[in-house]
Amino acid sequence: MLCCNLCLSVCGQIQVQSNSIDSLEVNEKYWAAWLTNLYDIGVVMTKDSMKINDEARRIILDSNFRKIIYPREYTWQDATSLLKGMELKKGFWYLINLYAADTANKKMVIETLVPFDSFMDMEKIMGSTFYTYALLDPKICSIKNGKPVIIRPDIVEKQFNQVKEIISYIDYYRKQRKSG
Repeated sequence: MLCCNLCLSVCGQIQVQSNSIDSLEVNEKYWAAWLTNLYDIGVVMTKDSMKINDEARRIILDSNFRKIIYPREYTWQDATSLLKGMELKKGFWYLINLYAADTANKKMVIETLVPFDSFMDMEKIMGSTFYTYALLDPKICSIKNGKPVIIRPDIVEKQFNQVKEIISYIDYYRKQRKSG
């Protein structure tokens, strides 16, 4: 009887450990894909072609998803909710738009983004966020036959300059952190 209980106990532990290892592997794959998405550029334009990733394709094809990415109004509440839900790329997109919407938002956007820079390459992430969402923004492009056509390059350029400004502030605070 003791032998049977011991055997069941050991087999149970092996099963739990096996499930735990499987769970770890699943979690590791999930977070690796999540991190890759942060750095993945959604729309890459070359002289003669355009390459889009799965997220950009979803924006083009799924009108409900497009409404989430491009709401009528970007709010701090929605940005915070996305960040808390670990939907960082979308949250960063909201912050980019809040930065552009009102000069009163600029300091708070920078203060929100700077802490992420201590454990992520925010320069690359901000670039990938811009190139995933800006080029598909309905105020910048229209979708013709399932492909984006830029109709307002002036807005893209202005937004790109604002992202560069955000990155320069993040870089400034990074240097301050390293020297201090």
